Amino acid sequence: MAQTHSLSSSIRLNEETYTSSDEYPLIEQAWHALTEWEQWRNWLPEIVQLSHIDEGESGRGTRFRIYTPSSVQMWTISHWQPGHRLGFIVDGASQQSALGITFAENEADGSLDILLEAEYEFSGMRRLLAPVLLRWRARYLQNFLRALSLQISSNFTSSK
Repeated sequence: MAQTHSLSSSIRLNEETYTSSDEYPLIEQAWHALTEWEQWRNWLPEIVQLSHIDEGESGRGTRFRIYTPSSVQMWTISHWQPGHRLGFIVDGASQQSALGITFAENEADGSLDILLEAEYEFSGMRRLLAPVLLRWRARYLQNFLRALSLQISSNFTSSK
Protein backbone atom coordinates (compact mmCIF):
# COMPACT_ATOMS: atom_id res chain seq x y z
CA MET A 1 0.00 0.00 0.00
CA ALA A 2 1.29 3.47 -0.92
CA GLN A 3 1.64 6.34 1.51
CA THR A 4 0.84 9.87 0.35
CA HIS A 5 2.62 12.90 1.79
CA SER A 6 2.00 16.58 1.07
CA LEU A 7 4.46 19.48 1.09
CA SER A 8 4.18 23.13 0.20
CA SER A 9 6.44 26.13 -0.13
CA SER A 10 5.79 29.73 -1.13
CA ILE A 11 7.60 32.88 -2.08
CA ARG A 12 6.49 36.53 -2.37
CA LEU A 13 7.76 38.74 -5.16
CA ASN A 14 7.56 42.46 -4.41
CA GLU A 15 7.27 45.24 -6.95
CA GLU A 16 10.38 46.88 -5.48
CA THR A 17 12.35 43.89 -6.71
CA TYR A 18 10.35 43.28 -9.88
CA THR A 19 9.24 46.54 -11.41
CA SER A 20 6.31 45.67 -13.62
CA SER A 21 4.84 47.93 -16.24
CA ASP A 22 1.33 48.29 -17.61
CA GLU A 23 2.52 46.37 -20.67
CA TYR A 24 4.02 43.48 -18.67
CA PRO A 25 2.32 43.00 -15.27
CA LEU A 26 4.23 40.89 -12.78
CA ILE A 27 1.75 38.01 -12.96
CA GLU A 28 2.10 37.80 -16.77
CA GLN A 29 5.90 37.82 -16.52
CA ALA A 30 5.74 35.05 -13.91
CA TRP A 31 3.39 32.91 -16.04
CA HIS A 32 5.57 33.44 -19.11
CA ALA A 33 8.72 32.42 -17.22
CA LEU A 34 7.01 29.31 -15.87
CA THR A 35 5.53 28.15 -19.20
CA GLU A 36 8.55 28.81 -21.38
CA TRP A 37 9.32 25.08 -21.36
CA GLU A 38 12.48 25.26 -23.47
CA GLN A 39 14.07 27.50 -20.83
CA TRP A 40 13.56 25.11 -17.90
CA ARG A 41 16.98 23.54 -18.46
CA ASN A 42 18.56 26.99 -18.01
CA TRP A 43 17.07 27.67 -14.59
CA LEU A 44 16.60 24.12 -13.25
CA PRO A 45 20.09 22.59 -13.37
CA GLU A 46 18.89 19.06 -12.54
CA ILE A 47 17.06 18.90 -15.90
CA VAL A 48 19.35 17.46 -18.54
CA GLN A 49 16.76 17.38 -21.31
CA LEU A 50 13.09 18.26 -21.72
CA SER A 51 11.10 16.86 -24.64
CA HIS A 52 7.73 18.36 -25.51
CA ILE A 53 5.79 15.24 -26.61
CA ASP A 54 2.58 16.85 -27.83
CA GLU A 55 2.33 19.22 -30.80
CA GLY A 56 0.53 22.54 -30.62
CA GLU A 57 -0.37 24.91 -27.83
CA SER A 58 0.13 23.87 -24.23
CA GLY A 59 -2.88 23.10 -22.07
CA ARG A 60 -4.47 20.38 -19.99
CA GLY A 61 -3.16 17.00 -21.10
CA THR A 62 0.09 18.32 -22.64
CA ARG A 63 2.95 15.92 -21.90
CA PHE A 64 6.67 16.37 -21.41
CA ARG A 65 9.46 13.87 -20.89
CA ILE A 66 12.01 15.24 -18.44
CA TYR A 67 15.45 13.70 -18.09
CA THR A 68 17.54 14.21 -14.97
CA PRO A 69 20.88 12.56 -14.15
CA SER A 70 19.05 9.90 -12.11
CA SER A 71 15.65 9.45 -13.79
CA VAL A 72 13.29 9.91 -16.69
CA GLN A 73 9.88 11.32 -15.79
CA MET A 74 6.66 11.91 -17.71
CA TRP A 75 5.07 15.25 -16.74
CA THR A 76 1.43 15.75 -17.78
CA ILE A 77 -0.38 19.05 -17.32
CA SER A 78 -3.39 18.27 -15.13
CA HIS A 79 -4.56 21.84 -14.48
CA TRP A 80 -4.20 24.81 -16.83
CA GLN A 81 -5.52 28.21 -15.80
CA PRO A 82 -3.27 30.77 -17.56
CA GLY A 83 -1.87 33.40 -15.25
CA HIS A 84 -3.18 31.68 -12.14
CA ARG A 85 -2.58 27.95 -11.76
CA LEU A 86 -0.60 25.15 -13.37
CA GLY A 87 -0.69 21.54 -12.20
CA PHE A 88 1.30 18.48 -13.20
CA ILE A 89 1.09 14.74 -12.64
CA VAL A 90 4.62 13.36 -12.59
CA ASP A 91 5.19 9.69 -13.35
CA GLY A 92 8.61 8.25 -12.66
CA ALA A 93 9.89 4.70 -12.62
CA SER A 94 9.51 4.36 -8.85
CA GLN A 95 6.91 6.92 -7.80
CA GLN A 96 4.06 9.17 -8.80
CA SER A 97 3.65 12.74 -7.62
CA ALA A 98 1.54 15.82 -8.28
CA LEU A 99 2.79 19.40 -8.38
CA GLY A 100 0.68 22.55 -8.39
CA ILE A 101 1.89 26.11 -8.87
CA THR A 102 -0.53 28.91 -7.98
CA PHE A 103 -0.07 32.65 -8.53
CA ALA A 104 -1.96 35.08 -6.28
CA GLU A 105 -1.69 38.79 -6.99
CA ASN A 106 -1.93 41.18 -4.03
CA GLU A 107 -3.42 44.33 -5.48
CA ALA A 108 -2.88 46.32 -2.28
CA ASP A 109 0.92 46.27 -2.49
CA GLY A 110 1.51 44.89 -6.02
CA SER A 111 3.22 41.75 -4.76
CA LEU A 112 2.80 38.28 -6.20
CA ASP A 113 2.63 35.15 -4.06
CA ILE A 114 3.72 31.92 -5.70
CA LEU A 115 2.63 28.75 -3.93
CA LEU A 116 4.10 25.40 -4.89
CA GLU A 117 2.28 22.36 -3.54
CA ALA A 118 3.30 18.75 -3.98
CA GLU A 119 1.96 15.31 -3.17
CA TYR A 120 4.24 12.30 -3.19
CA GLU A 121 3.28 8.63 -3.10
CA PHE A 122 5.81 6.24 -1.63
CA SER A 123 5.39 2.50 -1.83
CA GLY A 124 7.54 -0.51 -1.08
CA MET A 125 10.95 0.25 0.39
CA ARG A 126 10.50 3.96 -0.32
CA ARG A 127 7.88 4.06 2.46
CA LEU A 128 10.69 3.39 4.93
CA LEU A 129 12.75 6.21 3.46
CA ALA A 130 9.84 8.69 3.40
CA PRO A 131 11.20 11.04 6.13
CA VAL A 132 14.54 11.42 4.33
CA LEU A 133 12.91 11.70 0.89
CA LEU A 134 10.49 14.35 2.14
CA ARG A 135 13.32 16.51 3.51
CA TRP A 136 15.05 16.26 0.12
CA ARG A 137 11.78 17.09 -1.70
CA ALA A 138 11.13 20.10 0.57
CA ARG A 139 14.57 21.47 -0.37
CA TYR A 140 13.74 20.84 -4.04
CA LEU A 141 10.51 22.88 -3.74
CA GLN A 142 12.37 25.80 -2.18
CA ASN A 143 15.09 25.64 -4.85
CA PHE A 144 12.46 25.48 -7.61
CA LEU A 145 10.79 28.64 -6.29
CA ARG A 146 14.11 30.49 -5.91
CA ALA A 147 15.10 29.51 -9.46
CA LEU A 148 11.70 30.58 -10.82
CA SER A 149 11.96 33.97 -9.08
CA LEU A 150 15.42 34.50 -10.61
CA GLN A 151 14.05 33.54 -14.03
CA ILE A 152 11.19 36.04 -13.62
CA SER A 153 13.74 38.68 -12.64
CA SER A 154 15.86 37.98 -15.73
CA ASN A 155 12.71 38.16 -17.91
CA PHE A 156 12.01 41.63 -16.47
CA THR A 157 15.56 42.72 -17.15
CA SER A 158 15.51 41.44 -20.74
CA SER A 159 12.01 42.80 -21.52
CA LYS A 160 12.93 46.39 -20.63
